[in-house]
Amino acid sequence: LTREVGVTCKTPTLACGNIEIYDFRGIAPSQVWSLLPGIRAFAKAISIGQQHYPESLGVCFLLFLPKSVAYVLQNVVNGVLGGSTKEKLVVSQGDCAEELGRFLDPASIQAI
Repeated sequence: LTREVGVTCKTPTLACGNIEIYDFRGIAPSQVWSLLPGIRAFAKAISIGQQHYPESLGVCFLLFLPKSVAYVLQNVVNGVLGGSTKEKLVVSQGDCAEELGRFLDPASIQAI
């Protein structure tokens, strides 16, 4: 679901170390309920970050997110996160290459 790669940030005003990318490729809609504890943990981790380090999250990408997972995630996240943090989440049912291109150089996108 996640992996760390060295990336080059295109936007110097954004804290480059705080671009988070979560790849949900291969997650079937039937697995949504088994993912619920992980989604809750994700929302809690981001809420702790927003409380104690409000500007540390530059952007968070959720890629290849099935509609059913997006629905559950939206309900969990809406109850936990503030507006400025919600604005930093980019949810996509595809690879979101165009949006990633606003933040990362092409070589970094290919490494992901």
